[in-house]
Amino acid sequence: MKKHRNYTARKYRIARQIIFYVIVAIVIFVLAMILGNHLKGKVDSIDHSTTDVLEETGPEKDPGEDKDEKEWEAEHDPALAGVSCGYLSLSADSDMVGARRAVEAIRTSGCNAVSFRVTDNDGKLTYRSPAIEEATRLPAAEALIPFEVLSEAFKAAGDMDMRVSCVMDASDSLSDPMIAKELYGAGADEIVITGFEEYTVVNNDTVSSIREYTDKLRKAVSGEVGIAVAFAPEFYTDPHNAPYIEKIYKCCEFLAIDMTGADAESVTETARELAGSFTAYLLRPVLSGEDADLVGEIDAALTELSISARQYISAPEPEGDDGDE
Repeated sequence: MKKHRNYTARKYRIARQIIFYVIVAIVIFVLAMILGNHLKGKVDSIDHSTTDVLEETGPEKDPGEDKDEKEWEAEHDPALAGVSCGYLSLSADSDMVGARRAVEAIRTSGCNAVSFRVTDNDGKLTYRSPAIEEATRLPAAEALIPFEVLSEAFKAAGDMDMRVSCVMDASDSLSDPMIAKELYGAGADEIVITGFEEYTVVNNDTVSSIREYTDKLRKAVSGEVGIAVAFAPEFYTDPHNAPYIEKIYKCCEFLAIDMTGADAESVTETARELAGSFTAYLLRPVLSGEDADLVGEIDAALTELSISARQYISAPEPEGDDGDE
């Protein structure tokens, strides 16, 4: 009798265990279904804009990569390789007639563009700027070129189908965009920026600062005036700068090379070393024209190397002028 009771107890205990595990399995299955439906509802309710952001998640990008793709790029007209700029010599005593005669003399010399120096060796304006007078409420010095005379010279160049190229030193002044806008209004076709000649080795930060500056000028002239930046020969010959030159060229219509202190021999040597750059970057030599004999030698050297572009930023002193201001 005792054995029978033990057998019956074991039999019911096993049955209860089986029922327990079945119930647990059913509960787990039901909970899993409820949780699954809940998560599916969450996924379905996610906004499409959030999904787009998630889909873009991937390998880390260079912070400047997207910006570079959207940045404005200059157009590079091959005709700029043939621009030969003769120095436009004006003074405080110049008048309207004298302005036209000065332009005619440049055309007679064989040049197809005039080169006007906006700033002198000290970075000061060479002409009386109405924009600066209005901003500062101070009259311009009488020793400067009258703005009306400068405008007449630019108009004369336009009438003779000559390009007007202005050379200006870069500065930290807020007036630079104002000057650029004023020159554009007077008839300037392009502005060559000097003052970066000390940058012989550059990096991304340098390029960004140069681009920021040129963009300010370009915005001031509504993109209607060509912009160029001049560097020293060492800048172009250093292989380290190659990728940065490309970046700078993208924001300039052409590039310039400062050869103001060079003789004919060094001009020839540099031009041969950078033969490819003169074509690739529409590279324009910026030259001093104070020595007439040297000008002839340099012109001959450049012509022999099939380089037509040049930009003279000075001229010989008139005979009988002692050079005193």
